Amino acid sequence: MKKNLPSPSTKPSISKPFDPQEALDKIDKEVTPLLWPPFNNVLIGPVKCKRLRHAEIAACGDFSLIETFYDKVRAKEIKRADMSGYAKIQHAILRKALLSPTYDDILKVVGQYENLEACKEQLKAFRLEVDREEDPAERKKKQRELEDLEMQYYSVLPADFTGFIMAFALQIAETDIKAMGDEILMEAATLAKLNNNRPSDNIGGAFTDFNRADIDKRAWGLWLEKNKDNNGNRRRNR
Repeated sequence: MKKNLPSPSTKPSISKPFDPQEALDKIDKEVTPLLWPPFNNVLIGPVKCKRLRHAEIAACGDFSLIETFYDKVRAKEIKRADMSGYAKIQHAILRKALLSPTYDDILKVVGQYENLEACKEQLKAFRLEVDREEDPAERKKKQRELEDLEMQYYSVLPADFTGFIMAFALQIAETDIKAMGDEILMEAATLAKLNNNRPSDNIGGAFTDFNRADIDKRAWGLWLEKNKDNNGNRRRNR
């Protein structure tokens, strides 16, 4: 009688480990609404753009939605380095937020992609040249030239388009972040000292995680500035 031989064991397939970030990105692409942003005063679209999470925004650079670049412009407190730095942040936010078409797709449509790819290498070489410059006056001159070039490189798309995409990606209109004034922030920091919590814990309203971190940083900065002045006055009056 023929015995049935055991079937060879099959090797279990190795599945790809679950990546929460990848899963969230897939959801973003599926549920994001279609937008029609302005582009040099003409509505274009449809464009798919996602709302950025705290970690994604923080990775774009150090900036605040309480006192923005444009607030500084209106107050005439803007510096050349601020303009260059903000242009880099804006560029990074658009790259992360635009899903379809992507940032590079739009550059190709407007005929700027190849020019900017070439410019990227030139900027990299010029940054090294500035870093190696030993003469202080010449270094300062080259640094100004570099900031001007970077501002042009990172600000190639129209301001109305970038402003629209950034407002959506950062949820500016859906939050109460622009209502935060120095008086509210100081009061929140004072309560935080008393309650042993964060300034943002003492303010009600619609805020993202990034907004709350922004509030905490700005509130503590104001509190430390005020108390530094008070401590200085107390020492002088002794």
